This record gives sequence, C-alpha cells and structure tokens, in this order.
Amino acid sequence: MSYKIVVDSCGELPERCKNDPHFESVPLVLDIDGHSVIDDETFDQADFLKRVAASPNCPKSSCPSPERYLEAYTCEAENVYAVTLSAELSGSYNSAELGKKLYKEEKGEKKEQTSLSPDTILNNRNTQIDWETLKKDVENLHDIWATILLDLYKVDLDSNSILNFGKQLDIVTSNIAKEDKANTIVALADLYGFLPQYSASCLNEFSTNLYQTKANIVLSYSAVETDNWEEVTARLKQAEEYFNKVMNDMSFQEKKQYTVNKSYILLKELQSSVELQEKEIYYIKYKNLRRELWQKVR
Repeated sequence: MSYKIVVDSCGELPERCKNDPHFESVPLVLDIDGHSVIDDETFDQADFLKRVAASPNCPKSSCPSPERYLEAYTCEAENVYAVTLSAELSGSYNSAELGKKLYKEEKGEKKEQTSLSPDTILNNRNTQIDWETLKKDVENLHDIWATILLDLYKVDLDSNSILNFGKQLDIVTSNIAKEDKANTIVALADLYGFLPQYSASCLNEFSTNLYQTKANIVLSYSAVETDNWEEVTARLKQAEEYFNKVMNDMSFQEKKQYTVNKSYILLKELQSSVELQEKEIYYIKYKNLRRELWQKVR
C-alpha cells in the first residue's frame, strides 16, 4: 500500500524524512509588522527573532491555503494522511479539509479515501487526574525531602526557605488527599517556585535563570486557574525577562540554540493568548511551550 504523509510546518520532520517522498511539509506564513516569512527551509531564524525583539507586537501566523494542500495531495500515493495543528489553534486543519474536497472534485477518490488527522489536542479541563498515582508520588517526595534536607542546610541555604518548602509540601499533600484539583494546582505551582532559590545555591547561572523562567510559567498556569489574568501577564513578563538571560548565555551547547529560540517564540505566543482571556487557548499554548522547554532545554 503506497502512502504519503503531509504535515504543516508546526510538525518537525526528522532529517531522515525531509528528503523522503513519502513526506511533505506545507509551510505556514509568519508575519511581524507586515513582514512575511515563509516557515520552510528558507526560514532565517536569527533575522526573525531580531524582528520579534524589536517589535512591540507579537508575531502572527497564517495557515496554508487549501490549494497548497491540494498540491501536496496530488501524487501517485494511494493513501494520503494530513497531520495539522488543532482546529482551535489555527485554520490549517480547515484548509487541509478544503484541500481534500478540492482534490475529490477535480480528481475523484483515491483508491482508498484520503484520511486527515482528527483534532487531537486535549482540553486540560477534561483531563482525568490519577489521584492514586499522585498520592504515591507525594509520599515519595516526602521521603526524598527528608533525605536532601541536611544537604540543603550544608550549602547555607536560608533556613526559613527550607522550612517554608516543607510547609508548602504539607499543603500540597493535604489538597491531593482531598482530591481538590484547583487548590492542588495552585499549591504545586507555589511549591515549584522554591526551585530557583535552591538552584541559585547549587547550580550555575544558566540553570538558575532557566528555573526562574519555568517557575514563572508554572505560576502563570495557576493564576489562570483562579482567573487572575493580571497575575498571568505579570508572571509571563517575568518569565520572558529570565529567558532573555538564558538566550544571552552562550554557556549552553550550540546544538540547543534552535530549541531555545523556538521556546522563545512559543513563550511570546503564550503571552499573546492572554489578551483573549480564553483558558482553552491558553492551555494549548502552555502545553506546546512546556513540551519544548521542559523536555529539550536543560
């Protein structure tokens, strides 16, 4: 069975797939103050980031046209699959659907009907929480905390900070025991906020700035849960300030430069979503940023 997989340019094809005729990337177009940039192999990331930094406006993106998807579908493959951004986040999914309809009108069916990816980005509000696993995890955290407590005192960390972490851990434990989702999220975010204090005593400046960035992003998430959008804006502004220090610190490996730059763009998109004050849109952008920043920048 022959096949072809079409992705929009938010999908990252590995190197081995880029020259494989079974795969094709359909580019989105990025716009910053009227300057359009095609998100393909010609994309000049350094120039784009320079324009973003110099502009008071957040960059915008426009989806590929249905005709561009039609062009990608026109091939010898019997089965064509399209993988796109969520319909809630971009018009790319709808363009892919319209491209399928154009193909059917002009050329008829493939041997088997072209299949497009479903809208799979989850709404965090509807995610089921495994409370039993969380209860076991927090028990393990208590065990770990008891082990590292003395080590923290040895590095001359402020004793009040150490005691306050223990108190906050107790609050998290209590909320998890009650299976109280809203207060658990807030308490966990506050607990995460202690990490930059500890990293400053134990790690280098790059790691400390990275922890500060992540802590403020997590705290913005908890502020969304309580509908405190002013706090969300303030936290993300602080996150950007710390992340600018990360970007200017060349002590990290050169191969991480691309991921760091991409994380910065995702952070700017998260900031832009706050203007809408729509939790679902914020959750999608947060999830994209967290996947990039937490898993790839260390």
